[in-house]
Amino acid sequence: MSDEELKGMAQKYIEAINNDDFDLLAEIVAVDFKDQAQVAGMASGLEGAKQAHVMLRSAFPDVHFTLDDVVVEGDQLVMRATGSGTHKGDFFGIPATGQSVKWTGSRILRAANGKFVEGVNEFDQVGILQQLGVVPPFTPGGAAESDPAANKAIVQRLYDEENKGNLDAIDELMSPTFVMHGDALAPITVGSDSVKESVRMVRTAFPDLVVSIENMVAAGDKVATRLRWRGTWTGGFMGLTPHGKEMTWTAIAVNRLDNGKIVERWFNSDVFGMLQQFGLIPPMG
Repeated sequence: MSDEELKGMAQKYIEAINNDDFDLLAEIVAVDFKDQAQVAGMASGLEGAKQAHVMLRSAFPDVHFTLDDVVVEGDQLVMRATGSGTHKGDFFGIPATGQSVKWTGSRILRAANGKFVEGVNEFDQVGILQQLGVVPPFTPGGAAESDPAANKAIVQRLYDEENKGNLDAIDELMSPTFVMHGDALAPITVGSDSVKESVRMVRTAFPDLVVSIENMVAAGDKVATRLRWRGTWTGGFMGLTPHGKEMTWTAIAVNRLDNGKIVERWFNSDVFGMLQQFGLIPPMG
């Protein structure tokens, strides 16, 4: 089977589960399907898959799954999905709580002759129990709870040091495995070294660049900042010829910190405004 055919089977699998369509499920799951994670006491094969879903639907009548990602290699397919529902029925001996819960899960399936013949899955069982109030929240490894005030100070210092041209502070304040989920100019950035290279590139184009924090909001392990950069474009950037005028642009960054370092960031900036100031997009009324 082609990769696209297997991905189509994944879509059908989710559709069948969401709509209680066991006829559709039978089209893609073999009668003798082998579930490596089969629960003791439950039927095997296709009937077992049906039984597991009926049990889940009785506990969460509005259960719904969203397919988040599919990875295919050869005859194997990996599905990553998010499930959600309201606990209105018995769930492994836990009486209905009325709580709305959400969980993630992953499933590896092997296909043969147009049907899934073998599979195994893992899902966030403890997360479900925590949301139902059965298991208390916990911090793995006994790590200290995040301090929003301390996290704010770390983010503030990062930009203060960048304004001084001290890029070594990036190594001190950001994890070497840092990941940024960005926008058009930099959709993904991995590692503190990549951050330093980006800062150097921008500062070469804008030698007098200053970044200021206009607003900062923190809770838990996250710090959100509203940023503004201001500088004179005198150096090469994106292959463009500098016009020597002052430019300014803004951004909002949501940083996640762990053990005193920034480990992840979600970033959106005014790329549109920058391109207008570069002269690549005309001013709009």
